[in-house]
Amino acid sequence: MLRFTTSTNIERDVVNDIHYITTPNALDVFDRIIHAYQSGHHSFNIIGSYGTGKSSFLWALEKNLMTDTAYFAPLNGQFNGVKKFEFLKLIGDSSSFLETLKTTFKLKKSSSNKALLELVKQKGIELSLQKKILFIVVDEFGKFLEYASKNNPERELYFIQQLTELANDPNSNIIVITTLHQNFGSYAGGLSKNQKKEWEKVKGRLIDISFDEPIEQLLFLASKRIEDFNIKMKSPKEFKELFNKINQSKLVSNSTNLDFEISKKLYPLDFLSVNILTQALQRYGQNERSLFTFLSTNKHDGLLNFNNSDKNVFNVADVFDYLIKNLTSELNDKDSNPHKPVWRAILKAIDKVDALNTDNFEELSKIIKCIGLVNLFSKPLGKLDREFLSAYATYALEIENPDILIDRLVEQRIIKFFNHKKKYFFIDGTDIDIEQELLEASANINPSFEITERLHYFLDLPVISAKSIYYKKGTPRFFKFEIINELEIIQPKEEIDGYVYLISNESITKNQVLKASANSGPQIFVILNNISTLRTALFEIEKLDYVIKKHSDDKAAKELLLEERRYEVNKLEKLLDTDLYNTSKTTWIYNETILEITSKAILNKLLSKIANEAYPDIPIYKNEMVNRQHLSTPILTARKHLLKDLLDNAIDSNLGYEDTKFPPQKTIYLSLIKETGIHREENEHYLLSEPNDESFIPLWKHCTQFLEEAKTIKKNISLLYESLSKPPLKLKKGFSEFWVPIFLIIKNEDFALFHENEGYIPYLTSEVLDLIHKKPSNYYVKTYQVEGLKLNLLNKYKEITGLQEENEKLESSLIAIFSRFMAFYRGLPDYAKTTNRLSPATKGLRDAIAQAKDPETALLIEIPQGLGYQELNLKKESEQTLVDFIKHLNEAIYEVRTSYDELLNRLEEKILKSLGIKKSEFNTYKPIIQKRFKGLKPHLLLIKEKTLVNRLMSKLDDRDSWLKSLGDVVLGKGINRMKDEEEVLLLDNTSQILKNLENLVEIHQLKEERKEDDIIQVQLTNVDGKRQVENVIISQDDQKELISLEKDLEALLKNNKKLRTAALIRLLQKK
Repeated sequence: MLRFTTSTNIERDVVNDIHYITTPNALDVFDRIIHAYQSGHHSFNIIGSYGTGKSSFLWALEKNLMTDTAYFAPLNGQFNGVKKFEFLKLIGDSSSFLETLKTTFKLKKSSSNKALLELVKQKGIELSLQKKILFIVVDEFGKFLEYASKNNPERELYFIQQLTELANDPNSNIIVITTLHQNFGSYAGGLSKNQKKEWEKVKGRLIDISFDEPIEQLLFLASKRIEDFNIKMKSPKEFKELFNKINQSKLVSNSTNLDFEISKKLYPLDFLSVNILTQALQRYGQNERSLFTFLSTNKHDGLLNFNNSDKNVFNVADVFDYLIKNLTSELNDKDSNPHKPVWRAILKAIDKVDALNTDNFEELSKIIKCIGLVNLFSKPLGKLDREFLSAYATYALEIENPDILIDRLVEQRIIKFFNHKKKYFFIDGTDIDIEQELLEASANINPSFEITERLHYFLDLPVISAKSIYYKKGTPRFFKFEIINELEIIQPKEEIDGYVYLISNESITKNQVLKASANSGPQIFVILNNISTLRTALFEIEKLDYVIKKHSDDKAAKELLLEERRYEVNKLEKLLDTDLYNTSKTTWIYNETILEITSKAILNKLLSKIANEAYPDIPIYKNEMVNRQHLSTPILTARKHLLKDLLDNAIDSNLGYEDTKFPPQKTIYLSLIKETGIHREENEHYLLSEPNDESFIPLWKHCTQFLEEAKTIKKNISLLYESLSKPPLKLKKGFSEFWVPIFLIIKNEDFALFHENEGYIPYLTSEVLDLIHKKPSNYYVKTYQVEGLKLNLLNKYKEITGLQEENEKLESSLIAIFSRFMAFYRGLPDYAKTTNRLSPATKGLRDAIAQAKDPETALLIEIPQGLGYQELNLKKESEQTLVDFIKHLNEAIYEVRTSYDELLNRLEEKILKSLGIKKSEFNTYKPIIQKRFKGLKPHLLLIKEKTLVNRLMSKLDDRDSWLKSLGDVVLGKGINRMKDEEEVLLLDNTSQILKNLENLVEIHQLKEERKEDDIIQVQLTNVDGKRQVENVIISQDDQKELISLEKDLEALLKNNKKLRTAALIRLLQKK
C-alpha cells in the first residue's frame, strides 16, 4: 500500500513502499551521478535543505537499481554495463564515521585505518567478480562531520580522503554517496586555518550536487498529491475568473504566463494561496516535508476534509491560520523568521480591527491576513490594488461588499495603498492621517514653480558613450544630458564631448531652438512637450517633503512618507526616460534639423555621427589604457619608461625591447609609435619621424603648425595641450600626455626650449619631460626662420661644429649648433668658466655662451659681439670678414678649452724647477721625482706632507690627473675650481713644500741608521743668500747634559725673546 511519510529512513523504509513522486530535479541528480561515474568520478555530496527529499531520493535510487521500479530510468547499461548492485547504508549520528564503518565491517576498534580500507577494497573486488557495484550510502553525513570537527579532525578527514580516493580509482566499482544540509566546508567552523585547508582539500574529492527543489517542482509535487484527494471544484467558472485576476495581478509571476491546468490540479488551493504557502514552508519549515505534512493532515484546517466544507477555495487567510497554528515556534524564532516585524504588524492590525469594530471582525481579519501574506511573499512588481483585493475578497475570502470594508480599514488608518509598492499595506505606529495631510499640503504649495532646478536636484542625468565612433576610432566620446531653461550653449571640455539639452522652459519656441542649433557643434536640443506631467510629478514630491518636514518627529509616519517619496522620484525618472523617445512628447533638434529619435539605439547612432562631424581629425588609436581622460598609475609609470627609451634607444630596433617580453611600455610603443610609422627603419638605420598612418596626419600637421607659429613669438607648451583638447581634434587628456612629449622628442632639433625662470634648456631629457608633464605652463618653445644672408654665418658655424653632413634642415641646424656650444661650455672645468687669464675676445665668447638666453640671438649677435665684432652686418660683410670671424672663434674656443691645461703646465713647470729637473716628458721626470723622495718615511711627516708624498709616489700614469692630485693637496681643494688669485699661493706653496721634503730626505736616511737618536736639521740664510746647513745628532748619552745646558741658557736669556733668538743664531754662526 502506498503511504506518505514525513521522514524517510533509508534503513527502516527499505521494505516499505512510500508514495515517491519523481521530480525533474531528482532525475537531473540521477543523470549527474551516472555521467560522473562514466567519467571516472565515484564520490558525491548531495546537498539540500531540510525536508527537500534527499533521503527519499536515496530510497528511490536503491529501489530503481535493485528492483524493477524505474523511478528515474530503467537499467540499460548506464553503469558501464553492470546491472547488479549492493548497498551499504549508514545514517549519520554524533559519533566517528571511521569507527561506525569499522563496526559495519565487524572490525575491532583497535584495527588500523589501513585494515579497514583494505577490507572495503576487498569487498569491492569480491563484488566486481560477481559483476556488481558497491554503493556506500551515508545519509545525514553532516552529523559525522560535526563530530569530526570537534574530535580528532585530522584522523577522521584523512580516512574520508582515503575512502573517496579508493572509490575514485577509475578501475574501482565502488560509489560513495553522502547527503548534507549545507556545504561540506560549512562544517569546519571551529577549525584552525591549516585544518580548514585540509578540509577544503578533502571536499574536492567529492562532487557537490544541489538538491533544493524550486517552487515550481514543489507545486508539481503538491498537484500530484492533491489528485489523490478527488476534491470537486465548487464553481469552475468563478475559479477561472479568480485565476485570471491572479494572473493579471502579477503577484505570483512577473509575467502573465501562469498555467490554468496546473491551477486546476492544485484546487482547492488557488494559485496565490498555494504559492504563498509553498514559499512560507520553504522559509519557516522544511520544504517538501512540511508541504506534504500539510497535504496529509486530517485536521479541519487541512485539505482531506475540504469536500465536507462549504468554502470555495483554500485561500490566503486559511494559509495564514494554518501557519499560525502549526509553525508557532518557527514564527516566533528570530533566527528562523526574518519577517518577524511584518508578522507582528499583521497581528497588531488584527488587534486594531478588533478594538475599532463591533461587527464584521472575521471578514476584516481575512482582508488583513491576505494583505499581510501577499506583501511578504508576492512579487515586488505585482499589484494588490483595490480592484484585485476586492475581487479576491469576493470569491476567495467569500466577503460580501468588500469595498465597504476596505474603505473602513483605510478610514481607520489601519491600511493604506502605497504607490511605491503598488499594494495595500499597514499603517503601523502613527496616528497621522497621511491622506488628509497631503491634501492640506496642496493648499500650501504654489503649483506654478520653476521646474528646472528641481529636476536637476531629483534626477541623476546620464552621460552616454557614443559606441560606434568608439569602436571605429578608439577615442571614447561622451554626451551629457543637461536641463536648461534658456538657450545657453556650453562648450564641451575635459571628459564631455557634447550635450543633449532638455529644454524645460515652455516659453521657448521651436523656431528659436532651430535658430540656436545652427552650427552649434556637438549639441542636441530636446523640447519637452510633457512639462505639465513633470510638474505634476514634482508637485507630488513637494507635497511629501512638506508633510515630512511638518511631522519629522513621527518616525513611523516619516518612514512611510519617505518610501512614498522614493517611489515618486523613481516614477519621475522613469517618466522622463520613457517620454524622451516618444515623438508626441519631445521634439529633437540638431543643426537646424528636426529628428525622429524613438529609442536609445537610434540616439546612440546619432551621437556617433555628431562626434565624427565635430572631431573629424581625431586619429584612429584603439588602446583604452592610453586613449582616455585620466591615466592610471601603472600606465603613467609605463609612460615615463617609454619616453626614456625613446630618448636613449631610438637607433635600436623596437627600442631595444626583448622579443619575448612585453612590459606595458612595449605594448604602447608597438601600437602608438611603431605601427603608425613614427619609429621606422630607413637606409638601414632606425629613426623617429612623422607618422605614415594617414589618420595621424591631421594631428601631426596641427602640432607642426604650432611650431611654425613659434617663429614669431615664444609659445607656451600649455597652449599646445589646450589646442589638442578642442575641435577638430579634442584628444583625451591621457592620449595628449603621451603624444605631446613624443612629438617634442621627434622634433627636438627644430625648436628651442625655455623655462619661464631658468631660461634656455639645451637638452630634452626624461627629467625635463617629466617637469613639462607636471606643469607645462612653465615651458615655452621657440622656432626660427633662417633665410637670406644669415645662411652664410650659419654655414660657417656648421663647419666648426661638424654638422655639415648631419642635417640639411637649417632651422634644425641652428638649434643643433647652439646646443653644441652649450655642451662645450658645460663640459668646461669650473676654472675655465671663471678664469680671467684669457684674452678679451676669448672671455667675451665664453661669457656670451654662458649668458645666452636665445639660440638665434646668441649665434647671430652675442657671440660675434663677444669676439669684438660689434658691428658685424651680415648684409654688408664680405666673405673674408666671415672667414676672419670664424678664425678668431676657433682661436677663442681653443684658448678657453686649453686654459685649464695651461694651469697644469704652469704647475708642472714650478714642480720641475723647484726640484732642479729639466723639462721633459711625464714618463721621464716622474720616475726621477719618485726616486728622489723614495727615502722619505711617511709616518714621520705631517699630514699634508704625508699626503703629498703618497700622491707623488702613486701609480697614476695620466699626467693631468697626477698633477691635479698634487695641486689639490697643496691648495687644499680641487684646482679645477681654483680662483685666479689662488694661483700664486698654489705655486709658491708647491715649491716650498717640495724643498722641505728634499731637506727631509737626508734626515730620514740618518734616522734610519740612528733610530734611537734625535736628529735636527738647522738651516741659516744671510742677506746675501749664503746658506749654512747642519744636521745635529743628539745621542741618548748626551741627553742629560743637553737638558742641563738648556736650563742654564734659559736662565741667562729669559729677559728678552728677540735678544735671546739673536744670541743663539750668532752662536750657531760662530760654530
